[in-house]
Amino acid sequence: MNSELLDIVLGLAAVALVVLMIVRRTRGVPVSARKLLIVPLVLLVVGVQQISGDLHVMSRMDWVLALVFAVVSLGVGVLRGTLSRLYEQEGRAWMRYTWVTVSVWLALIPLRVGMVVLANVLGASVAGGTHLMFLLLALTFGGEALVVFPRARARGLVIAASPVRA
Repeated sequence: MNSELLDIVLGLAAVALVVLMIVRRTRGVPVSARKLLIVPLVLLVVGVQQISGDLHVMSRMDWVLALVFAVVSLGVGVLRGTLSRLYEQEGRAWMRYTWVTVSVWLALIPLRVGMVVLANVLGASVAGGTHLMFLLLALTFGGEALVVFPRARARGLVIAASPVRA
C-alpha cells in the first residue's frame, strides 16, 4: 500500500475512532483504567510509528508547531476530562460526555484545520501533515484520562482495573 493511501486509511480510522468514542461516551461508559489508558497508548504507538519517518526532515518550525499543537491537544483533553460528567452506577465510576464536552470535540475540527493552514503557511509541512495526527489524538485522550482519574477518586468513585463485562 502506498504512503498516500495509507495516510487516507489511517485518517479515516482516526475519524471513526473519535466518532465511536464520542457516541459511546455520550451514552455513558464505565470508567476503567484499561479503557481510559489503552486508547491513548495505542494511538501513541501508531503516532510514533507515523512520525518517526519524518523526524530527519522536520524543520525548526515543524518542531515548534508540533510542540504548540501537542500542548493544545493535551489542554483540550484536560478540558474535556473536566467537563465530563462523573457518576456512580452499578457500584462503579461512570463517565458521560455532556453537550458541552461534545462541543469541545466539535471545536477541534476548525482548530485543527487552522493549525494545518498555519503550519503550511509557515512552511512546516510535517506539522501540517497527517503524520502528527495520531500523536495529537494520543495526547488529547491522555489529557482526558489525567483529569478523569483524580476527579473520580476525589469523589470516592470506584475505578475498575478493566471493564466489567455484563
